[in-house]
Amino acid sequence: MVNNKIKESEFLTKQTAEGLRVTIKSTLDLSKYLLDTGFHYVLTYKMNQDKLEQFFGIVRQATGPNDHPATPTFIQVYKILSAYSILKPPKSGNCTILETTTPKISLNDIKEVFNADQSLRFTKLQKLSSRIDEIVNSNMWEADDIFDHDYCKSSVKECIIYYICGYVSRKISNHTKCNNCKMAILKG
Repeated sequence: MVNNKIKESEFLTKQTAEGLRVTIKSTLDLSKYLLDTGFHYVLTYKMNQDKLEQFFGIVRQATGPNDHPATPTFIQVYKILSAYSILKPPKSGNCTILETTTPKISLNDIKEVFNADQSLRFTKLQKLSSRIDEIVNSNMWEADDIFDHDYCKSSVKECIIYYICGYVSRKISNHTKCNNCKMAILKG
């Protein structure tokens, strides 16, 4: 090619070379534009389309043997993948639970005092009172340690249902013009 040092068969194809040229020129132009508009630096490694190609590969794989999904199919798979990625818990993260802390006193403990038989009530009240005194005297407490709202902890299933209901409600209210329908959704 250049000075006949590389044979044409050993070099890139014309399409690949043209694609590389366009990519390099686009990266340089975009970097210049970003620097001219006030960015202090440009992370060119972020201008990578591997994740985009990976996403399209997942969409094509989800549509079965069809390598070229139609627009409605693509949109449907995109919506399914979007909801799945929100609902699926991460396999790993950057936080580790080093200690499992349980509340020192919960509202159920207080309820037990009042729901206990008359004969046990005084004993339970004394135990609860001594636990509170011990916590306060140690100066190693916060309000959250004492007042755990264990009566309203939602299960994962309830959280998912709540999220999906909100999503569906928002979509319906964005796409309907019927005021009665919108009011029915808002009022529940």
